[in-house]
Amino acid sequence: MTASATVKAEGSGASANKTPAVASAPPFVLSKVDTGAGESNVTKQMTKGLQNVWANARYSDFTIGCGERKWKAHKVVVCSQSDFFHKACDGEFKEAQTGVVTLKEDDPNVVEVMLHFMYHFDYEDEGHGGLAPLMLNAYLFVMADKYQVDGLKALAKDKFLKRTTSQWNTSSFAEVISVAYSLDDRVTGVLRQILAGTVRDHAKDLFRKQEFFEFREAALKHPQLLLDHSKSTAVNADEPNRNPANMDWYKCPGNYCKEYSAIFAISQHVPDTFRISCPLRCTYNKNKPFWDAYKI
Repeated sequence: MTASATVKAEGSGASANKTPAVASAPPFVLSKVDTGAGESNVTKQMTKGLQNVWANARYSDFTIGCGERKWKAHKVVVCSQSDFFHKACDGEFKEAQTGVVTLKEDDPNVVEVMLHFMYHFDYEDEGHGGLAPLMLNAYLFVMADKYQVDGLKALAKDKFLKRTTSQWNTSSFAEVISVAYSLDDRVTGVLRQILAGTVRDHAKDLFRKQEFFEFREAALKHPQLLLDHSKSTAVNADEPNRNPANMDWYKCPGNYCKEYSAIFAISQHVPDTFRISCPLRCTYNKNKPFWDAYKI
């Protein structure tokens, strides 16, 4: 008897009070013997199947909208990776009733990459609505924090770090500074640390060469970058795990550095004979007593 026939019999005549016997199926155990392959191959097959689901809306059970774009999605995939979507689809919010979640304040191109990640666990950071890879990774990091997608947040940070290594000398580097330093540092603190470290590594070029005027304009608009940069270049002679309370702050007297209000920290334990260079790589390279006259 088929399942449909059983349902029909339960709703008709004398048979309606009878409960048909259902034979329990033996448990199915997925093993190497069953598949003829190792566990890694099974994982690949499951991942490929999930990617196919992304391309096929047949079994989708809710819709995500942003701007004029809409995506058919699957709660079991999306909600299991995001507390935001989990609460939206499984609570008393209207989204749970309508089956539609609208993201009003986001860039559709970035939303699409976030959803792509949820089905592929990776993403390409090029070719998305004209966004430079460095900018896309920054936006994805912020979006992942907003929608609580931890896996995407970690990957976006790694890709952002990689891109700063190769794109510090592009206009997008100046643009991403404005993004990172315009938002709450509780969200972008990690990105700020990466940017400050990159500025430290390329300070001589970024602060001196005319071609990087866009960076200098961004730095002047966001002086916190200069402070973060100064912290990242602080000299520490003998305290690998220093206490910030044991640091003194100084302001460089150089004419060039005055323009950018360059300040930096020096450990109180640095010997007086230890020569210290200005973090902005200006001509000042003096011992501790010289710098003590410029303590702030």
